Amino acid sequence: MNAYVCSVEVDDFDAVAEKIIENGRQLALEKFAVPGVCWQGYFIDPEGNTFGLFQPDSGAK
Repeated sequence: MNAYVCSVEVDDFDAVAEKIIENGRQLALEKFAVPGVCWQGYFIDPEGNTFGLFQPDSGAK
């Protein structure tokens, strides 16, 4: 990726990710921990754009 990827803060990563997949979007990179900061993951929209979700969590590891 050689561009800015917009990431959106959510309260419940798993619930939002499930809805994204249910609505036919693709998973680009599974949920992973940014230790001590958040949970992060990436998806691809219908036009092929990558976007991310993150859920703040100081206990992520």
